[in-house]
Amino acid sequence: MLFSAGCYDFTTAWLSDGEHIAYIAKDAVWITGLDGKSTKVLDVGNYGNRALLASPKGNLVAIRLSEAHPSGGATDPTRCLILDSTGKTLCSAGFDKASAIIFPGCWSPDGKSLLVVKDEEGSVLVSVPSGAKRNLPVKWPFYAEDGRLYTSRSVSGGVLVEKMGPGGRVTGSETWAYPDGLPVNGVFPGLLEGKTAWAEKGGEWIRFGKDGKVLFRTGDGAVAWPTRKTAFFHSKEEGYYLLDLGDGSRRSVNAAYNRMLAIEAARHAGGAAKDSEMKVEPLPCEQDSIPSFSPDDTKLALTYGNALYVWDLKTQEVRMLVSW
Repeated sequence: MLFSAGCYDFTTAWLSDGEHIAYIAKDAVWITGLDGKSTKVLDVGNYGNRALLASPKGNLVAIRLSEAHPSGGATDPTRCLILDSTGKTLCSAGFDKASAIIFPGCWSPDGKSLLVVKDEEGSVLVSVPSGAKRNLPVKWPFYAEDGRLYTSRSVSGGVLVEKMGPGGRVTGSETWAYPDGLPVNGVFPGLLEGKTAWAEKGGEWIRFGKDGKVLFRTGDGAVAWPTRKTAFFHSKEEGYYLLDLGDGSRRSVNAAYNRMLAIEAARHAGGAAKDSEMKVEPLPCEQDSIPSFSPDDTKLALTYGNALYVWDLKTQEVRMLVSW
């Protein structure tokens, strides 16, 4: 996954081999295989772990640590740890304030830099594996497919998109018309081939061109965005579905969601799971994770009800790997 969804916390992340998943449980960080047996806890502490983001080019995971020590001592500074697939720390970037980081924003396409967004203070670019930090003067930059940094903001009559060079210096800009003339705060979270972009308005995501022409709209909001090709959405009318970002077509995955609920209900009841007719409801962000996708986009991982689940998006089969 190239970027996270704003302030949401991703509690799962697929490693680049597609065979292992990092996840947060009991405030600790773990890695498990798809067999659910080769599970190990990483030596990063068991408190304050709130976000995982896997590198697109390697087995690296970014973790945010930003809570008071459970012993009652002084609050630890916020840290962003870069780990390899074994859990070894490659580098660590510290921040002055305990809650300085809003979220680890996105990886560069080559996996050599991690963009971190801070509270009202702009952004920080962390180099891997050196851990060197470079402050950027803008709060919401993003990497596009061309490997360059961009930022965007509303201006009179449209959205100003600015290309950034080394150090955050603006090297070029252009103004995009508002989609269907509707003012939006900016475009997210990357320019698709420099021809189309995404904007969020009232909980709905809109894909549009430079001229403001809307290509298609989504449901209530993005839950996960694995690549530039597919997204996982939820809407009140349709439940859960996969959205093709190219043509806007949708494929329901309600069967997988209901199967997970059935497994969860059976686990607590001590019996075998049966097909469920439960009503589809939104995933509660307060206690459950936003899903993450496997590198080949065929599987989805999420924590739900103190368990780690994997969905097969082709067959809609569901497996519980581990529970706690």
